[in-house]
Order: sequence, then C-alpha cells, then structure tokens
Amino acid sequence: MGILIAAVFTGLVQSSSATTGVVIAMASQGLITLEAGIALIMGANIGTCVTAGLASIGKPREAVRVAVAHVTFNVAGVAIMVWFIPYLADFVRSISPSSPELSGIDRLAAETPRQIANAHTVFNVLFSLAFLPLAGFVARFCEWVVTDKPVVEPTAIQPKYLDKELLSTPPLAVDRARREIGRLGEHVEGMLEAALPAVVEGEEEDLKALASLDTDVDILHGYIIKYLGRISARELTDEESAQVMQLVQVANHLEQIGDIVETNIVRIGRQRIAEEVVISDATKTVMEDYHKEVANALRAAMTAVREENLESALAVKDMKKNMARLAETTTRHELTRLTADAPNRLQTFNREMEIIESLSRIYRLCRKIARTEWREAPAAETLEAAE
Repeated sequence: MGILIAAVFTGLVQSSSATTGVVIAMASQGLITLEAGIALIMGANIGTCVTAGLASIGKPREAVRVAVAHVTFNVAGVAIMVWFIPYLADFVRSISPSSPELSGIDRLAAETPRQIANAHTVFNVLFSLAFLPLAGFVARFCEWVVTDKPVVEPTAIQPKYLDKELLSTPPLAVDRARREIGRLGEHVEGMLEAALPAVVEGEEEDLKALASLDTDVDILHGYIIKYLGRISARELTDEESAQVMQLVQVANHLEQIGDIVETNIVRIGRQRIAEEVVISDATKTVMEDYHKEVANALRAAMTAVREENLESALAVKDMKKNMARLAETTTRHELTRLTADAPNRLQTFNREMEIIESLSRIYRLCRKIARTEWREAPAAETLEAAE
C-alpha cells in the first residue's frame, strides 16, 4: 500500500525528490517506521517513471526506449526488493547512527530520517550495480518492446542525423550537422573514387552513372545548409557561431567537389569518347598515383571535420609538397608523351591535362575543408597569403 500511495503521489507531483522530502519530514516527526519509509521511497522510484514517460512523448524511438529502460529498471528493482524490506531495514540500522538514550517516538524521530536516506542510497546504488552487467539484455528488451518502424525506401535521399527537436539545443544540433556533413563527405568520396575509371576508360553509361551520383550530394547539401541556417537563427555563443560558419564552408566545398566531378570530369570523359582518345597504360599509372593522393587528402580532410581532428587537418596541409612533386612528374610525363608517335596526340594531351587540372582543383578544395579545423588561425592566414 505504501508503494502504491507513493507511486501515485510522485506521478502527480512529478518529483521523486519532493516525495522523499515529505517521507523524511514525516519520519522526523516519528510518524512512520523505517520499513514504511522504505516502501514509500520505493513507490517514489516507480512514480518518477511518469516524468520519463511524458518526456518521451513525440520523441524518436531511441528516446522512447530510454524511457522504457528507466521504467524497467525501477519497477524490476522494486518488485525484487519488496520481499527483502525487513533485511534492508536491518542492514541500514546497522550502518546508521543510533540514539539508544531515547525511546519510543522520540527515538524513532531521531533515527529514522537518516536511516531512510541511507536506505534510499543503498537501494539505488545496489540495483544500479546489479543491472550494469545486464545492460545489453535490457537494451534488447527495450528494442523488442519499442520496435523499429518499417523501413520505407524514400524516392530521394533523406538526411539521417538532422533532428529538428535538437535545434533548441545548439551544441547538439551542431554535432548532428557535423555528422550529416560526414555522411555527405562519404558520398563525395564515392564520386571521386569512381571518377578516374569512368573518365579514363568508361563508356557513356559509366559517365551517366557517375553524373547521377551528384543528385544525392546536391540534395544532402541543401538539407544541411537549411539546417545550419536554422541553427544560426538561435542565440549562439561566439564559438558556436564560428562552428556553424565552418560547417557551412565545408558543406559548400564538398558540393563544389561533386560539381567538378559531375560537370568537368564527365564532360572530359565524353570528349574522350567523341575524339576516340586512348590513354596509355603508362599515363594511367601516373594519373592513378595523382588521383590516389587526392582521394587520401579528401579522406583526411573529412576525418578532420568529423572528429575535429587537428592532426588530420595538418596532414592535408603537409600533402602540398607531395602533390607538387606528383604534379611536376605528371607534367613531365605528359610533355614526353606529347612528342610520341601516336594518333590524336594533341587531343589526348589536352584531355589528360584537363583531368589532372580537375583533380588539382579538388585537392585545393580538400585543403580548404581541412583549413576549417586549423586551430592557429593567424598561422593559417599567413600560410594562405604566402601561397
């Protein structure tokens, strides 16, 4: 009965702390025993589940599962411990201060408040430790209770991390935007990976497939920019404003890389087909080395953004010397090939140099992406001025 009364009262006031305060106040007047106080405290633990349930209304299914876990933990703990209230009371009396010089209600009023507080602590700590090894089982139980909604394949790509419920908490919203930009980066990395094979030796179908990949990039970019705009409309700290601006720049640079692949590289591939240009194996090898380094720069730049990793950002900056060396090697190779006795030599030279120039532009954008994570802004500005 005590558990039921306390659960209902706590659910109404939505505060287990208030119920605990009332129970301790009653105990300080000698109105309840320790056993009755423990029952009321247990009821408060169940009643506080109402707050978690209300907070989860209208939230994502992960949030509902957290509320279910909260209810499961509290109800199971009370259901088990209710049979051991006398033993818990004896243990608490043994560890709590006593007043043997008093008797009756006076002794009850002097000892019981502290004992109830200690019982509350022991109960919650004990069951937290007991449930910790069972966290995986409880998680699976919550997933079984709150199942995932059937997956409906969207007609167009949709954002995965942009949660409008988090816009009222800018730091969390910025983190979600950063995750979605990481996902955008994965799509752009895929485009870049497919670009060289398609432009060097692909057919028209390959080039169409490559160009179509930019549709998802453009859609995600639009969602991200809109979300960041809604964040910027909130009251932000200077640091949060700077982060929003940096993420806008990163999203724009990624979209530009997608456009270079879709527009420039696909066009070069179509010209290669129309002019019947055949790129030699030796030239392919040189281009693959250059392309591989650009792809590495993009991956490192996105690691820097996703993880706010300064080391990865600086690694992209340090690639400049190697990129310059590769560019020089590639140019020398192209000049050598220009004098080779091969058909369509001039057209081949033009197409090959256009491919290298497109990859160079992508690398420069990778540097701009990585630059958003360089912490030493004055040094970065000096470097860019020198370049």
